Amino acid sequence: MGEAGDGTVLIYYASSDTLLHVATSSVERLLDYVKNTPEDGLRSAASVAQRIALIRANQSFRNP
Repeated sequence: MGEAGDGTVLIYYASSDTLLHVATSSVERLLDYVKNTPEDGLRSAASVAQRIALIRANQSFRNP
């Protein structure tokens, strides 16, 4: 990881033995992700259940 100097965070990652990619984000966005993303359920069924619960909770904001 690195910083571009303007608050942009650069995240370097590889997708194979020969390809390197750079993703950009900000410290604020990364902190939001860390604080507000549910813990991984470690199983597909648990992750699906988490997403369904999140969708249902958010529906109240969309359809008051």
